[in-house]
Amino acid sequence: MHANCTAISGAFLRYRHAALALSIALFSVQAQAALYCGGTNASTGFSWFESSPPADLVIPATTPNNRIIWESPPITISGVCWNARGHERLTLWINPDASSAGPHLSLGVRYGGRLVTYNEYRRGTPLETNVTFGGRGFHPFSISFTYVLIKRTDIPAHGAWVHLPLIQLDTYDALNNMPGTPRVRFLVTGGSVRTSSGTCQLSVGSRATTIMLPVVRSSTMAQTGSTAGRVPFALKVENCNASLRLARFSFAGTASTSDARYFGNIGTANGVDLRLSTDTGAVISPLAPGNVIDVALAEQQGNLPLVAEYVRTAEMTPGTLRTQATVSISYH
Repeated sequence: MHANCTAISGAFLRYRHAALALSIALFSVQAQAALYCGGTNASTGFSWFESSPPADLVIPATTPNNRIIWESPPITISGVCWNARGHERLTLWINPDASSAGPHLSLGVRYGGRLVTYNEYRRGTPLETNVTFGGRGFHPFSISFTYVLIKRTDIPAHGAWVHLPLIQLDTYDALNNMPGTPRVRFLVTGGSVRTSSGTCQLSVGSRATTIMLPVVRSSTMAQTGSTAGRVPFALKVENCNASLRLARFSFAGTASTSDARYFGNIGTANGVDLRLSTDTGAVISPLAPGNVIDVALAEQQGNLPLVAEYVRTAEMTPGTLRTQATVSISYH
């Protein structure tokens, strides 16, 4: 009789273990299905958003590995999510299928100042957003981010291409892989990257240019922001390698203490600085991000027309204007 009691007790324990396993399995399914997101509604199936990198991105052959070589403009995705539970945070899951972008390139997503690169050996790496849903029901959303291309290893002469489901929107708790459920995905497709060892020659008149502004009366700049003494000039590159498509001019200098868009004066005049711009009026700053100008190359040469002029930035006193701008050029 004692042996029978022991057998019954053992069977009861096994039953409890089975019930516990069933409870865990049910909880796992519920976590995966906590949030359903769609492009315009939370209906069944995928909602796809797509973006393509440049069709012909050329980088120098000397570009180090594991270096960002391109970043997209801001991308905005909007839609609706169905929240099946309580408080949920919308999350960008990077590389939801554990796909590979190939041996030469990697990708990453930048959101809220944080950059997360994809992992081809992991099904989804979470990047939390600041979008939260406070209760059960339908919730609209809109998020903006950028994505980057990263040189992973040396790129062959024929180039490298990208086609990758980069992002799935989901809750932070779990990545939803349930067939037939609504999901929002962002696909990076197309584009190519190749390398070039070529450069251009900076034309003789562009190598060390001194721009002489005319003498002007302070009365011609009566208000802050007024300009005078406009002098056009240009920076030119020529004899470029035939594989190059673009010259990137990056400017640097000391910014004005009154307005960082302008180059600061180290001369004797007060309240006046140097305004540098393109011939179309786009201001070129001594500081990022407004200090880079791209020029398309045609017939193996490129030309960047510029304008230098005085700009009033504060209360003025007579004197001289002196400043220096340094230009570095990269080719793509």
